[in-house]
Amino acid sequence: MLVGKASVVRARRVEPLLPAGVRDWFGRRLAVRRWFVSQLETLFRSCGYVPLETPALERLEVLLAKYGEEASKLIFRILHSGDFTEHVDEGAWLAKDWRRLANQIADKGLRYDLTVPLARFVARHYHELAFPFRRYQIQPVWRAERPQRGRFREFLQCDFDILGTESEEADAEVLWILEEGFQRLGLSDFEIVVNDRRLLEDLLSRCGLSSLFQTVCTVLDKVDKVGVRVVREELERLSISSEARDALFRYLEVGHLEELRGSGLVGEASVESFMALLELARSLGVEHIRWDPFLVRGLDYYTGMVCEVRLVGRGVGSVAGGGRYDRLTETFSEWNVPGVGASFGIDRLVDAVVDEVEVPDEWQVHAGVVVFDRELFSEVWREVSGWRRAYLGLRVEVLPPMRLKKALRVLDKKGIPFAILCGSEELSGGRWTVRDMRTGEQVVLSPEAIPEYLLKTLKGRKA
Repeated sequence: MLVGKASVVRARRVEPLLPAGVRDWFGRRLAVRRWFVSQLETLFRSCGYVPLETPALERLEVLLAKYGEEASKLIFRILHSGDFTEHVDEGAWLAKDWRRLANQIADKGLRYDLTVPLARFVARHYHELAFPFRRYQIQPVWRAERPQRGRFREFLQCDFDILGTESEEADAEVLWILEEGFQRLGLSDFEIVVNDRRLLEDLLSRCGLSSLFQTVCTVLDKVDKVGVRVVREELERLSISSEARDALFRYLEVGHLEELRGSGLVGEASVESFMALLELARSLGVEHIRWDPFLVRGLDYYTGMVCEVRLVGRGVGSVAGGGRYDRLTETFSEWNVPGVGASFGIDRLVDAVVDEVEVPDEWQVHAGVVVFDRELFSEVWREVSGWRRAYLGLRVEVLPPMRLKKALRVLDKKGIPFAILCGSEELSGGRWTVRDMRTGEQVVLSPEAIPEYLLKTLKGRKA
């Protein structure tokens, strides 16, 4: 360093990178996402569902209570504040027992889904609720899985559930809302795949393998990721008799639900109950529905009907799913509240159809006001504020004073269709210039006439 010369200390530049598996939302993608959410919220409310929000953080003992071994590995744990190693068991450290250590250095985690927080909420507020309790919840969740196409570590879930009833009418309502929801989003090329976990439970019970039920469910749940052949190979490695394995494979090869009748593989009552549910759902108007014996959904808490929605021919996996869970709240209280519900995978759905969906221009700014002189800014702002109050659907941005050429470049880059030009002459004469950014044509109007002109012109373009 030279003596007498001023030195400049520059802060270390940090690369503006995101962690793997998360992303920013902006522009058309965000507009589609928000429109999807608004459509589904309207649907939920029309069916009597009320909104609920729960904290991003939950106690680990709550999160670990019902997710199962596979899912529990994917929970983001939050370290204790301060010296998080204070209560670490030295023996666990030396033995590299990472599972014990993970629970010793953290007692909170980010929610993995919205269903377990719902069960915790219902157990906590049981006496305040009237059942059946219908709720919807739209919030982000976090999963510590390996990022890949269609799988992120942070994503938005859109859940709806009915608690306090075991009726098949509630199950059918869930299937109807899935059907209606995709129709309202402008999608028709989809299928609602359904199954009943009690069918597989019956099968394994008859084979004396009830203890392997969750293990088999975990294997079957991988079918979308690894394919039928790999799933069969994993099932063959299970320590079960050849007769039991043959029965399991016969069940998985059944093409139509009716073929289970009289097959001896599962109980007749389970088959009849499930078929009655499908018939009821179809009578409500659920048309895009089919049975798949491989569908089980991997989470431990499902007890009956399970469902997923898939977009036909797109290869993006499930874009919605759910099912019945009749024993979830018993972990948290003496009151066991049965429930059924499903979740729309908003983010994966947006990724699949973002370039195809016609979204209303609710987020499109209609015009940008260019103020030539700084002294005129306050007066122009007050005039524009009057437009905003009188025309609630009008969206106008007032640019800070800048040169006209630069202002037009800004508006063009933002895709704003009209520029409103205002200087001292325009303001004193009461005649402002409105420039069409697409054609370059200009009209001169009184300030009072501009809002009507903008809305009428934009409406004409849509038609």
